Amino acid sequence: GTPRRISLHSHAGWLAWSGGYGDLWMNDFDGGTVSRMHAATGVVKTFRSVATNPAALGVQGDAVWVGDWNAPQVVRLPAVGSGRPRHVSLPVKIRPAGVPTVAAGAGAIWATVPDSHALWRIDPKTYRVRRIAMPYFPWGVAADDDEVWVTVRGKLGG
Repeated sequence: GTPRRISLHSHAGWLAWSGGYGDLWMNDFDGGTVSRMHAATGVVKTFRSVATNPAALGVQGDAVWVGDWNAPQVVRLPAVGSGRPRHVSLPVKIRPAGVPTVAAGAGAIWATVPDSHALWRIDPKTYRVRRIAMPYFPWGVAADDDEVWVTVRGKLGG
């Protein structure tokens, strides 16, 4: 309905909406935190030291998944309550490697790692990971119940 302004205590970059709980999730890239704000009350819960530089966020059920821009990992946070973060490492062979985007859908969590030319599939129940090789640098990822889309950056020139 009517637009309203909300003042935050820290910088907010990427956003994700948890419709089932009425929460807005946001990252503070430089501060290494991720916060959950309940839209109806404005109450904010901040998770500290989530990642060196938390990047894109994806919500699936009772979890929020956060890519780490500076490390090959995805962090799972509880969408409700105050449980501890769970770090899921992606066994990349090329460094540096970070996760700029994540998406939830098609029965998995999807993470891009451009430097390793890979899209990673994470099973949200077992935390098992599977590398899907890409011929170019995968950057963005989006998913729904049945499909996954990936944007890639090809080589410039020759």
